[in-house]
Amino acid sequence: MIDRNYFHNMTHLQRMLILIGICLIAATAFTMLGYGIINLIYGIQMADMQASMAFTNENVNIGALKILQSMMSIGIFIIPAFIYSWLYSDHPFQYLGLKKAKDNFSLLLIVAAMLLLIPFINTLGEWNSYMKLPSFLSGIEQWMREQEDYLAQATTVLLKMPDIREMFVNIVVIAFLPALSEELMFRGVIQRQFSDWFNNKNVAVILTAFIFSAIHVQFYGFIPRFLLGILLGYLYIWSGSLWLSVLAHFVNNGAAVVFTYLYSQQILTTNPDKVGTEFSDIIIVLVGLAIAIPLIMIIRKRNTILISTE
Repeated sequence: MIDRNYFHNMTHLQRMLILIGICLIAATAFTMLGYGIINLIYGIQMADMQASMAFTNENVNIGALKILQSMMSIGIFIIPAFIYSWLYSDHPFQYLGLKKAKDNFSLLLIVAAMLLLIPFINTLGEWNSYMKLPSFLSGIEQWMREQEDYLAQATTVLLKMPDIREMFVNIVVIAFLPALSEELMFRGVIQRQFSDWFNNKNVAVILTAFIFSAIHVQFYGFIPRFLLGILLGYLYIWSGSLWLSVLAHFVNNGAAVVFTYLYSQQILTTNPDKVGTEFSDIIIVLVGLAIAIPLIMIIRKRNTILISTE
C-alpha cells in the first residue's frame, strides 16, 4: 500500500518534482505502447516511424502519426494528472475540477467568444512571427526557426483531410484529446499547485500560462498561446469547473480543424489562418474583440455570483 501521508508532507518543490517524474515515466511507457500499436496495425518498426517523422518525404503514415500523438497526450498529461490527483486527494475527480459547470449558459457564451476571437488570435500570431532576437542570440534564433518550421510541417501533415471522416478523426486527435489532456495537467494540476505554493491565484494563472505556451516549443506563436492560457486559467477560477476551460480549448483547436477542412475542400475561399492578419481586416478584429470581451465578462459575473451564493 502507498502511504499518501508521505506525499502530503512534501514541500511544493518536491511535489512538482514528483509530478515531473510521473510525467516522464508515463510518457515513456505510453510512447512505447504507441509504437507497439503502430507496429501491430501497420507493421512499421520504431526506427522507420522515427525516420518518417522528419516530414521530408511523402511516405509519412498519417494514421500511425495520429496514434502516436494520441498515446503521447494520454501518457504525458492524462495519466500523470490522475495519478498525481490520487496521491494528494481522496476525490481525484473533484481535485482536478471535473465537476459539472454551474452555469450552462456560460458554455454557450464561451463557444461564441472563442470563435469571435479567432481573427485577433491570428493577428497576434502574425505579429509574433516577426519576432527578432539580438544578434548575439542568432544561434538560438536559428534553432527556434528550425523548430517552428518542423512543427509547421508536422501540423500540415496532420491536417491533411481528404474526406469528412478524416476531419472527424482530427477533431478527436487534434482538438478534443489535447484540450482535455492539457487542461487536466495545466489548469487541473499545475495551476492548482502554483496557487497553493504562492498563495496567489493571479500568479498561478500567469506562471501556468507561460509554461503552457513554452512547452509547445512554438516560439513564434508564444504570445497568442500565452494569452489563451491566461484566459483558460481564469475560466477555471471563475467557474470552479475544468469543463469550461476544456470547452474553450476545444473550440480553439476544433475551429482550426473544421475551417482548414472547409478551406481544403474549397467550401471556404479564404484561408482561415490568414483572417485578421491583413491591415484591411482591422475592422473584423476589432468587432470580434468588442463582442467577445463583454461575453467573457458576462461569464465571469454569472459564475462569480453562483459561487458566492453556494
